[in-house]
Amino acid sequence: MLFRSADLKALKSVGGYLSISSSADLKALKSVGGNLYISSSADLKAPKLESVGGYLYIYSSADLKAPKLESVGGYLSISSSADLKALKSVGGYLSISSSADLKAPKLESVGGNLYIYSSADLKAPKLESVGGYLSISRSEEHTSELQSHSFISYAVFCLKK
Repeated sequence: MLFRSADLKALKSVGGYLSISSSADLKALKSVGGNLYISSSADLKAPKLESVGGYLYIYSSADLKAPKLESVGGYLSISSSADLKALKSVGGYLSISSSADLKAPKLESVGGNLYIYSSADLKAPKLESVGGYLSISRSEEHTSELQSHSFISYAVFCLKK
């Protein structure tokens, strides 16, 4: 039997992770304790969503409407356009892939690294701090190489302890 629909209009929180691979209108959702994955061509409307405790992935051609989202505890990876007008902080890294467009006029801090790939567009006029390094590159391969070096450096650091 194929999945047809789910009426979840009263759902206020998800303690673990939430994966969306089709259209979903979660009008009452305020928090996701774990990760939030929005697959390619999926559409999530969550007008009351305020926080994602883990990672937030927005894949290519996915659409997220979360005008009250203020914080992402883990990292935020965007491969499409997103208007996150209330977003203030990202606890981990922020990655904006090629051809992605992120409007985050209230974003103040990124706890980890900030990656901006070629043809990506970031509008974050209030961004004051990036906890890691800032990489603005012409190709994603270059930044993937930097990520690998960063991971290796961290692994060596852990081994020395």
